[in-house]
Amino acid sequence: MSRCARTAPSHGRRRTRRASCDTRSTGRARSRSTPRCRARSCSSSASTSACTPSSANSARPAITDASPRNCGHSPTVHPAPSWAGPKPSGPRRGTSLGRMSSRRISALVVASLVVLASCGGDSSSDDAANDGTDSVVDVTMGDPMMDADEPSVSLPASLPTELVITDVTEGEGAAAAEGDTVFVYYVGVLTKDGTRFDGNFGQSPFAVTLGSGSVIAGWEKGLVGIKAGGRRQLDIPADLAYGDTGAGDIIKAGDAISFVVDAVAVVPATSADDEPSITVDATDNIDELAVTDLNEGDGTAAEMGMTVVLQLLAFRADTGEQIVSTWKDPQPVTFDLEEGGTLPGLLEALVGMRVGGRRQAHIPFEQAWGAEGQQQIGLPESTDVIVVIDLLAAF
Repeated sequence: MSRCARTAPSHGRRRTRRASCDTRSTGRARSRSTPRCRARSCSSSASTSACTPSSANSARPAITDASPRNCGHSPTVHPAPSWAGPKPSGPRRGTSLGRMSSRRISALVVASLVVLASCGGDSSSDDAANDGTDSVVDVTMGDPMMDADEPSVSLPASLPTELVITDVTEGEGAAAAEGDTVFVYYVGVLTKDGTRFDGNFGQSPFAVTLGSGSVIAGWEKGLVGIKAGGRRQLDIPADLAYGDTGAGDIIKAGDAISFVVDAVAVVPATSADDEPSITVDATDNIDELAVTDLNEGDGTAAEMGMTVVLQLLAFRADTGEQIVSTWKDPQPVTFDLEEGGTLPGLLEALVGMRVGGRRQAHIPFEQAWGAEGQQQIGLPESTDVIVVIDLLAAF
């Protein structure tokens, strides 16, 4: 695992007050302006599709009968939740290929699923506490390309009989390896005549965890070695794409396909062993959001409207007990910084945080799971939380 030491922590605290409040039966103040979290995720079910077609570029041809093999961060041992939202696009395995709208996930809902699958966490088992400043995941990022014009695909002189990889732009940093998650923009066409069938330029990046079997073999093989900021063309023969079955109305049996792929970020694979050893002091009655930078980071600062990639630990504030760890899931959590896209306190804590940093946030229950709590992860009603965030990427 590639990890890197960062600068000494600043331990700077930022406190922010909520809007005017009224008093509830709990004796605590609740913000009138605090929005409810809208839990949205993508279905991981192979038998049903919760996808909705993207409205972007709707005039372009799209394949609409897709049933992707899986779609994301939630552990596959869980059935698709009833609140499943749109699935992303991408050259997924199976009998068809769809152009779907980008996934937006509530980070702590995903974390709840992870902790249920892994039986949770308990800070009392740690040998010793530390301040969490020793290391963070070493992520390589390229220049943001969300507003870039969709590139053209140069068709080869003859149809490929084997995978052809052409690096148009080299990129920089660590080369993507199996287990890493690569965030990409792409456009795909038929190699024989250039007919466009898919693409996501101008939308949100598409996440691919190499070796997961979630995309066609041509992508699994063709994206190994790509670097952040790099542009790569993949000319893929039918046997590494959709073979003798084709996909939808455009990709026919035996068709070779070609892609231009831009890598936005390369996030190394992590495991439960990479989880930082952190304990927190129990704190009662958090009355306002407060953040402390354990490590400031030196990358891009997260802003509203960006997509962020992160790992997260969550603790009950009243006991210091760890209740959530996303480090146990091989794919990091990804969602958009937008109102209603995640818990209000987490959203506010992330804004201004720099990539490569680690931030601790004390969040009042009104800006977390509210008076109801979250029994699935062992959080009682009206309980404040403390979270420790590693920001891996923002674009």
